[in-house]
Amino acid sequence: MRSLFDDLLPGKSFLSLGSDGTLTLLAPEKLIAAETQKRIAHELDVAIEVYLIKHCNAIFYADLMSDVPEGLASKNRLIAWLNDYVRDGKVRPGVVTLYRLENRDHFDGGVWIARNFCLFMECVVKKLTDPGYVGKSNALLFKKSFSNPDWFHKAAAVCGLKLLEDNYRHGAIKSTVAKSHLDLLFYVRHVAKSLSAAIGRSTKNHDVEEMKSELNDTLEQFLRHTYRSFLEINHAHEEYALLEKWLPKIESTMGLVVERVALDFSERLPVALQVDLEC
Repeated sequence: MRSLFDDLLPGKSFLSLGSDGTLTLLAPEKLIAAETQKRIAHELDVAIEVYLIKHCNAIFYADLMSDVPEGLASKNRLIAWLNDYVRDGKVRPGVVTLYRLENRDHFDGGVWIARNFCLFMECVVKKLTDPGYVGKSNALLFKKSFSNPDWFHKAAAVCGLKLLEDNYRHGAIKSTVAKSHLDLLFYVRHVAKSLSAAIGRSTKNHDVEEMKSELNDTLEQFLRHTYRSFLEINHAHEEYALLEKWLPKIESTMGLVVERVALDFSERLPVALQVDLEC
């Protein structure tokens, strides 16, 4: 029952949003929740970028899988299914394209949001172990490969770095550590290409002195750039702390992805195929 004084009592504040549309301290709980979510989202993005870049110890990400045990999927087979395939004017969308189409909320303006890495790998595992997409023999091969921890982590690095390099080309890397590594990585690729061209020209023209001078100039620039990049990496040590903070969660989730998908997949296999898979 309303009293005569009800109209005099203050209602809920209509000023919880500021003139710029952001939350104010007139809605403290909402502000805390929003700021906490923003902070954790940024931490996860940075931690995932550093996690991926720490696995990058080759000039080209595909070379991370150069040494694959016999009987497991090769790097060429993995990359072939990650990428689109065109034949006779028809396109078979690769896993990355399907992931983009089916998970548009994992991208912001076309830029991949790194904290979705584990969800991306869940998609990769599901697609590559789906007989309806890759065929029965490939599905069995990829299932066996994902069950090998060393193969899985190398494959995860290849998959994640493929998207991370795309973000780099868009100038959308959030981690200083990751950006410094990628700056260096792309510069090394440029140097390798320049050296190859210089050697090719010198061999053709038989001009050894020209080749020597050009190589020295290229290597000097390379060393200067390398030193500057490593200084930037070392100064960003706080990002390694973020990785250490979130690493247990990243690793446990990655393990869970393989465990769940492998279990689901094996339950759908005929008994005869399960026996072959275990052999």
